Amino acid sequence: MLEKPPSGLVSKPARSHFYSQVVRINALRLLWATVIIWGELGAFYWSLRGCRWPASDNQQKGSPEKTSHVLLVSDAQVQHPALQTKRESWGTRFRRFFSDLNLKKSWHVTSQLKPDVIVFLGDMLANGRGAKDDARYSRAAKKFKGIFSHPSKVPVYYVPGNNDIWLGEITPYAKAIRGFYTNSFGPLSQTFDVQNHTFVILDAPGLVDEDYLRAGKGVPFAKWKPLSNGAISFVTDIASNLQREEPQKPTVILSHIPLARPEMANCGPLRERGTIRRNVGHGYQSMLGRQTTSFLLKTLKPLAVFSGDNRDYCEYKHTDAADAHSIREVTLKSFSPSSHIRRPGFQLLSVTSPSSVPHLQPTLADIPCFLPDQFKIYTSLYIPLAFLTAIFLFVLNLRRSRRSRVSSWRPPLLRASSSSSLASLRSVSGRSTPIHQHMLWSPSAAPQSPHGSFPTPLRIPHRFSNSRPGTPAHNSVPESPFSYARTGSFNDDEDEDPMQPAQYAVHRQYDDRDDGSWSDVGRGFGAGGSVGGRDLEEPDYEVVGIENTDSAPADSAPGSPKGLSQFVSAPPAPENVPRSKKSRSLCSYSFVFAGRMRRITIQRPTVAALKDLLELLKGRETKRYRGNPFWATVADILSVGWPPLLVWWAIIWIIS
Repeated sequence: MLEKPPSGLVSKPARSHFYSQVVRINALRLLWATVIIWGELGAFYWSLRGCRWPASDNQQKGSPEKTSHVLLVSDAQVQHPALQTKRESWGTRFRRFFSDLNLKKSWHVTSQLKPDVIVFLGDMLANGRGAKDDARYSRAAKKFKGIFSHPSKVPVYYVPGNNDIWLGEITPYAKAIRGFYTNSFGPLSQTFDVQNHTFVILDAPGLVDEDYLRAGKGVPFAKWKPLSNGAISFVTDIASNLQREEPQKPTVILSHIPLARPEMANCGPLRERGTIRRNVGHGYQSMLGRQTTSFLLKTLKPLAVFSGDNRDYCEYKHTDAADAHSIREVTLKSFSPSSHIRRPGFQLLSVTSPSSVPHLQPTLADIPCFLPDQFKIYTSLYIPLAFLTAIFLFVLNLRRSRRSRVSSWRPPLLRASSSSSLASLRSVSGRSTPIHQHMLWSPSAAPQSPHGSFPTPLRIPHRFSNSRPGTPAHNSVPESPFSYARTGSFNDDEDEDPMQPAQYAVHRQYDDRDDGSWSDVGRGFGAGGSVGGRDLEEPDYEVVGIENTDSAPADSAPGSPKGLSQFVSAPPAPENVPRSKKSRSLCSYSFVFAGRMRRITIQRPTVAALKDLLELLKGRETKRYRGNPFWATVADILSVGWPPLLVWWAIIWIIS
């Protein structure tokens, strides 16, 4: 009766080529490449699909006046190692790499809108106020301009933020930081015109510093004498210049710090959480002072105000009892990812020249645009898909491993017939060579050396069932091509060479091959002797116990026959011998772990290893990992991952 296969190992019909390993790997590669393209670029373009330049009322009514497009960006927060006060860790470098990458992707998509003017509303650098000299500040500013590259014909203006310069103190160090900013980004306070509109860039940190100085001296704002070349004196001069112009141009205020408003003021439906509350800290202030805000609104009489710093979107209308109209202020979303918000963003502003009847129709139109949730792309797309891919590959490798066990299992009848079929093996010359039963042996029958297995020709057959496996019988004459020699006594207490046990002292026929592993030890011949009529060259061994009983070993058993050969330990290796090429190609590192000495050895890749790597990149399984589902899964993950990784690097190269 035939033996049944092990339980659970049921052979199944072979599947079609459509479900082969190569097809699965290539399908996963295509899936991952598509996901990478979508997550790195597609999601950004999709989020801005409805973001278009707004049209003002004049433009909607068919006015021939030209409209200029102004792009407003706030809180880029570019990091640079030159501005770090402490030695950064690998985690900090990792986060900075992905932060820069997200900024590049966001700017790559945003710049496709092709603005006419670009304005950065402060905090271009994450820690510009920590620069120790102008050279380090300049390197950080150069990195910022490298990320936010733009055509040379497009004018760019910068608004100072509390992270770009110092806030809260008027010290020599704070003045030096202001000098660094001026050398890299331009004036702290300035104006520029767009379509007959005057845009006023405020030095908001300078306003806070002068406000602290005035409050410290206890002087009311109405009686305060502005500092020379200070922020308040700049506003006063600009207001007087605007009043002398005919006709007067509409004014737009650009400030990094928002203007004062009630703490419970509503910011509109586009804000993600909370509202803007008054908060003051070291180098930080969430809003300008009430008196400073009132001074700005009454002096400049702006048409609109745009600010940043808060990271989240906010719309608020400033009203005055003495003035009937309200002034709208928009606080922009942060352009860089932040823990305060889910989706970054920016603002599009369309500016149209005033009509012949000023102040009757609005000439400004703006709209916010929001970028995708970049943290969600990693946590909700990449990580779950990677986990599912690993599980899918492991299940497939586990099933393939079980099928290979089924295909290798055979009933006992087939096993016996396969053993008897060895008698029909042919020799190299093509003639049938009978193989006797005593010449059949298995590798497990021979005792193993502590330093590895012996070569196949030296495995000893076991003919007689009453003899110990791997040891020839005392009364037997082996019929194999090998001759055996006993070396003295077989006592267990006898000391013997662990690499050359006594039972492996054999005599084999002379072979032209020189494998360098075993020397030809003969019985009854010495140096320059002959075996089978063939002359032997000068041997590299010593033959003992030949026709001379005095030369027999002292520990040999009494009555042992003469002429028995024994192995003699090899002479010590000569000193100052250069290492072989193989040993020079190894890189070894030893260390202690868990109380034991460990060693890691790295060898130059061989031709076989390169072939395995080529097969791995082609999506084929290698023989090395075929039997282990875990390592086969690791190999498949590497095979699936390298094409999407190339796609990812190509995207980085494109956006850079």
